[in-house]
Amino acid sequence: LPALQFIQKVTESKVLPRLISDYNKHNGFSAEVILDKAGKKIGLHYLPFKNVRVSKDEYEKDEKTLKPKRYFYTKDWATKKGNAVKQNKDFTIFEPFTWETKVEKSKRYIIYYKNDEYSEEFYPLPDYIGGVPYISADSEVGNFVEKNTKNGFSAGYLINIFGGDPD
Repeated sequence: LPALQFIQKVTESKVLPRLISDYNKHNGFSAEVILDKAGKKIGLHYLPFKNVRVSKDEYEKDEKTLKPKRYFYTKDWATKKGNAVKQNKDFTIFEPFTWETKVEKSKRYIIYYKNDEYSEEFYPLPDYIGGVPYISADSEVGNFVEKNTKNGFSAGYLINIFGGDPD
């Protein structure tokens, strides 16, 4: 019943359209689970999927058990590299959330979903990935036509070579 009430709150909130939009664009979505002081799940906070990074696989000391993934968030991944990114004011570490998770008040939790059907190791590929070369080719055709127009040349010109063989 708590999961059902939680889902009902999410569907009534403004978060759902943003999650759907991220899923359509990126084949995945992410949201922070908001907890009250008692540690009960009360809602979701939208996190832009493009700003979330996933930890690489790490093993426990027994070298057989995989540690749970951790998720990192900041709006600015570009200006700082490596450990320097941790200096960003909004840099946050999230733990994965499931309904079985025993929540700790000191941690922040994330729901991170990616469609594994079109997935690289860590991040999903969008559905439109097959169309990217065609999009690129279409823009190049536009550039070609624009350059020809600016230079006064068009495919309608006929070049005649007088006096012999064009070789």
